[in-house]
Amino acid sequence: MLPETARIFLETSSIRGVGKVFKTQSPLLSRMWGIFVLGSTSFLFYSVFKITLDYLQYDVNIQTYQEIDDETPFPAVSICNNQPFSVNAYQRWSNKQSMSPTEFNKYLRQQALSLVSPDLMRDKYRDLQAARDRKDSKAFRQIHQSMFDSSVAAMTYSLIYDNLRMYYQNMLADEAMELGHTRNESIVDCIFKYGSIQVLGTRGCHDDMVKVKTFSDPNFFNCLSVEFTPEYAMTIISITLIVWLGPDDSYDIRHRQSFLNEVYEQAYGLRVDVHEPKTQPRVLEQGIQTEPGKMNEIKYQPIRFERKDTPKNPCISLDAAEKQKFRDLRMEYNYDFELCLNSKVQEVVLNKCGCMYIELPRIAMPNKTHPYCGFMDEKFKERSQCVKSLDMRTIRKSFEGKDCFPKCVDLSFEKELSTTKWRETKWMLHWIKELCERWDKQFKQLSGSNASEFEESLTGVTDYLTRDNITDLRSLGNSTSKASFDFDDRFSFIVVKRQSNNTFVKTEKIVLTLNALFSRVGGLCSMYIGLTLTFIMEFIEFIFRLASCDKSNDKTGGNGGDDGGRSEAKSNQSTRNSCRVVEVTSQDNGAPENQSLIGQLAGDTELSDSGSVMLPGSEHRVLPDNRPDFRHDQVWVKQADSRV
Repeated sequence: MLPETARIFLETSSIRGVGKVFKTQSPLLSRMWGIFVLGSTSFLFYSVFKITLDYLQYDVNIQTYQEIDDETPFPAVSICNNQPFSVNAYQRWSNKQSMSPTEFNKYLRQQALSLVSPDLMRDKYRDLQAARDRKDSKAFRQIHQSMFDSSVAAMTYSLIYDNLRMYYQNMLADEAMELGHTRNESIVDCIFKYGSIQVLGTRGCHDDMVKVKTFSDPNFFNCLSVEFTPEYAMTIISITLIVWLGPDDSYDIRHRQSFLNEVYEQAYGLRVDVHEPKTQPRVLEQGIQTEPGKMNEIKYQPIRFERKDTPKNPCISLDAAEKQKFRDLRMEYNYDFELCLNSKVQEVVLNKCGCMYIELPRIAMPNKTHPYCGFMDEKFKERSQCVKSLDMRTIRKSFEGKDCFPKCVDLSFEKELSTTKWRETKWMLHWIKELCERWDKQFKQLSGSNASEFEESLTGVTDYLTRDNITDLRSLGNSTSKASFDFDDRFSFIVVKRQSNNTFVKTEKIVLTLNALFSRVGGLCSMYIGLTLTFIMEFIEFIFRLASCDKSNDKTGGNGGDDGGRSEAKSNQSTRNSCRVVEVTSQDNGAPENQSLIGQLAGDTELSDSGSVMLPGSEHRVLPDNRPDFRHDQVWVKQADSRV
């Protein structure tokens, strides 16, 4: 039963070449078609396997387009002074309240001298010569190695450690903040525009629209970050900062005799970074240098990067990222991929070495139990060896895709710097600051009760309005504004402005999508073996035929034995032939024509006692089953009338 039904399924299958295997009368051709079908199917499986592997790689290409009128919040502007010490630092050094760079340099030189003192090195050198004379190679190598190690350690103390970061690590966090520049000292002027309005801020940029934060950085000590409140951030066009760069290089040089190793990194001016609000600024890595005494205009272009969240390269959604916060000393920042990785690495360093690596986020305040790794105490060498033994890159790699993921939507800023000379005019700078102060007094006195103060404020305003020559500042005497200043190389003029309201969008597109995978697999199936969706219906038909045959056999086998042996034999014969397949061909003049009917004999056909097929209205004869020309029973039918 099953072979005959399967034969019908295979002979009528739409798969290319399968029917030829069973219909071809030549054994050689049948084998050739079989090899073809097997080979084509093997190539198909291999091709589908390869294309599925390509799909699982989730390769992407990046499409870039410009989104018009897509306003983004104005970025945060972080500024760091390349000359990190304020006037207050010099006062603390003079009062012995803090260790000065000069004292730090002396300490390093003393440590180096203790390792290579002349008497010690001369004694070792004599021992080395004695070992050479007596040809004691083992003693010679030991003494030579000892002298070499001492020299390397002395060089490290006197040269390598003599830098700003080591100095920063050897003081308390609050003490380091006292040495850096302050907000009111640094920001001389603050001007910002939103819509058609220009706002002139005060010294230190104190305004309800902005938030100015001071954060500590080991490369610059104190840095300032200026951010706008959310209700104004979308409409801000530009911000202008005039920043004082601190005391000049010749100011009290006796306290700054240090940092020999940083002579090629010392710069004068500001380093500015434009970054997403509430994220950690990466001033050293992404900041740009500005020129002192000049107008430095920084135009930025927002770039939004949209990643595809795939199993191979997962990303974190904005909602999930907003729930995670990271710390650096007392500052709290929003989630960032780099910040997450560096914080995780810092945790490993803290757990294994008991200290905090200065180049990574300070996840805790340094103290005696877990100081900076560069803090020079009795455990300094032990901590240094521990940090050197750690493979930071491997540790960092272990957290990628496990604890830290890139953001699915990331906002960055492409910066363009242009520098020119500022056409400042002293009398204009004076009057714009002076008038702001006088008008402020006038507005305050409008509701005041002191008549003399009201008269004074009114006189201050009318003085400017009635002057014949406003460029002559000599006539003002000592009545100039405290906020006035003479712009020179000790100041830096910074303008950060939008390049446009458009946003460049870079979005990842999967190269091979699920639809494309199905399309390619379908094309391969059609090309190799002609497999289409029709095969599904053919297979359903095959299952249906099997089920029909099984059902028919079950009914036949359930008949009783009342008719005796003859009735049982006839029943068995009917069962045996109920699913037999015969080919019925019409015959004319003894020769079969190319007309065939393949069918399944059911209960309406009549069998003779000899097993012949009795078709109504026809004369017939049954060919033997062992006829070599055919693979199954064939019945030649002589037509009795035209209806057959």
